[in-house]
Amino acid sequence: MLLNNYLKLKRETLLLILLIVLYNQKTYSQERYIDDIFTDVNIDSDVVYGNNTTVFPTLLGQMPTTQDLLMDIYTPSGDTETNRPVVILLHTGSFLPAILNGQATGGKSDNAIVEQCMQFAKKGYVAVAMGNRKGWNPTSTDQNVRTSTLLQAAYRGIQDAKAMVRFMRMTEAALGNPYGIDKDK
Repeated sequence: MLLNNYLKLKRETLLLILLIVLYNQKTYSQERYIDDIFTDVNIDSDVVYGNNTTVFPTLLGQMPTTQDLLMDIYTPSGDTETNRPVVILLHTGSFLPAILNGQATGGKSDNAIVEQCMQFAKKGYVAVAMGNRKGWNPTSTDQNVRTSTLLQAAYRGIQDAKAMVRFMRMTEAALGNPYGIDKDK
């Protein structure tokens, strides 16, 4: 009987130790893409992903011109993974520059965008803060002009996003994958 009590106590003690170990492993282990794995982030600023016509100068009575399309790329520092998913963040701003749009936002360097990119990169993602072309006529007295120029601005934004995705896929396929991305994610 004493032996049975001893074996039962030993078995319960081992079970308790096993549960503690499993709990600690689950509690303290970090999972890529969910938890912060990295403490430092590399930022490639003002990477040119394309060039296209902007109509923004027409708001100032000038001719349309071309502009470089820029993005900032955030990657985890020291990561050796070469098939990371890409998270693309687009700023708010109504297709007008900051302040002119009535807000303090409107660019790829907005505080919220930068912080979100940093957080995604620390989890192991490649995060992209994408800039896009701006320009439409919000001050026109003609509702049709306001509507059509805003729709055209949104369409240009879609074109810019597609150009950025093509650029990222091209870096993976033709430039040796400098950002360690998986073109399908």
